[in-house]
Amino acid sequence: MPGALIHIGIGLLSALIVYFIMYKLEFSLAIFIGNLLPDVLKILYLAFYYNSINIPYLMASYLHLPTTKVINSWDFIIFFFLFFFALGWLLYHYHWIKKKKFREWDELVLYIAIGYIIHVIMDATMSRTGIWI
Repeated sequence: MPGALIHIGIGLLSALIVYFIMYKLEFSLAIFIGNLLPDVLKILYLAFYYNSINIPYLMASYLHLPTTKVINSWDFIIFFFLFFFALGWLLYHYHWIKKKKFREWDELVLYIAIGYIIHVIMDATMSRTGIWI
């Protein structure tokens, strides 16, 4: 994956910023996980499709670019996070989670979404300028 070290570095930096602003470790972990989530989803999908965990093979496959385009599209991002907001609301409605936990659930999904969007923006700008290492 081009720029995996950059994504990890930016994820750690954004996690530190969130931690020093909010003083909650779970929020900083959520933004870090959100920053790595697009690549994880892409590799998991390709691994299940090809029934292989050979990452260089998966990265060289003909489905890598279309999968990247789908996972980085705004339609997928909006659907993905609306699904998790709806899941939290459903769990709250049927009293599986309390009101305080529901607020934390929404905040965690929000921070994961922020990390995800940071990753997508970085992919768009870095791939166009060609500064991946």
